[in-house]
Amino acid sequence: MRALLAGLLAMATTAAAQAEPLLARQRLPDVTSMGAMVAVEGYALFFGGSTSRDVTSQQVLMIDPATGDAWDFGHLPTGMRYQAAAATDMDIYLFGGVHVGEKRRQWSIRATAEAPESLPVYDVFQLVDERFARRTAGAAAVGNEIVLGGGGVLEPGRRSCVDGMVRTSSFMAFDTVTGDMTELPPLPIGREGAIAAIDDTVWVVGGFDGCRAINRVWMISRGEAGWDSEWTDFGLLPAPVSAHALTAADDELFLFGDYEQLDRVWRIDTVGLTVHEIPESGYFPRRHAAAATIGDRIVVAGGNSSTNASRRVRYYDAIEVFSVEGLRAASAPLGPLRPAPPLEEGR
Repeated sequence: MRALLAGLLAMATTAAAQAEPLLARQRLPDVTSMGAMVAVEGYALFFGGSTSRDVTSQQVLMIDPATGDAWDFGHLPTGMRYQAAAATDMDIYLFGGVHVGEKRRQWSIRATAEAPESLPVYDVFQLVDERFARRTAGAAAVGNEIVLGGGGVLEPGRRSCVDGMVRTSSFMAFDTVTGDMTELPPLPIGREGAIAAIDDTVWVVGGFDGCRAINRVWMISRGEAGWDSEWTDFGLLPAPVSAHALTAADDELFLFGDYEQLDRVWRIDTVGLTVHEIPESGYFPRRHAAAATIGDRIVVAGGNSSTNASRRVRYYDAIEVFSVEGLRAASAPLGPLRPAPPLEEGR
């Protein structure tokens, strides 16, 4: 009987440990915010970012999703922050971004060989296209296509409420095999922020339109006949959200951080169209982090914060590894996505 009880206790302890959302916390080599991250070869690759307001980083780091350990994996040709990133089986694409205040174009980082211990080796080359010149856009891979949407762009005579850029609604697909670029139906609103792909669908959650955070969810899909002719509006989130990290796991979207509510962690069920909060996730409160899903784990790295009083920005070196199942187990329903009124004219 004692052996049976001990076995049951051990099983319960193991199940509880497996259900913990936060599995590991490590540190980047330096405080970094506004970097980009993709999942490749069973690892997370973290690119660039800012180590302070006026310094952009060239770092490329490989992060082990089993432990959160990170090591140097090379350098970009130039320091970059606010870039969008997505990866196919063989290529990683970094779009746009800012280098010490200057807009840049697209870097394509291509896997060319296998290194010892099965780690990929990458060459770097540049594809120049003015349509890539934007900051804080969203990018995601759908098959052999990389979709790129939104972001801040310079347009003569126009500016937003907060800076000299406007947020574009441009949405396009780049075929990584043929090199063709296809203009797709524009986003329902000009915005900046992350996007995520689930199979042949692309999801846009919140974002920033240049004046305010957005509280809507949209989706577009690719079928046998091609991309949808318009976006599907799935309604309103419980609150506006921007400056968040976004990644997909199975049929769910996981959102980390927010410009104002730094400790926000949400799980969005794209089948049931419901939103769940995860108040006990263990996420260190911050915004402008980067996230990627590797198997049943999610890696979140970097980020910053500021107080409304001082507006002094603090940069962080946090790396966190979360269990997808643990996040699900710790989530509590906030409710369904609510019906949305028509967008205001000009938005």
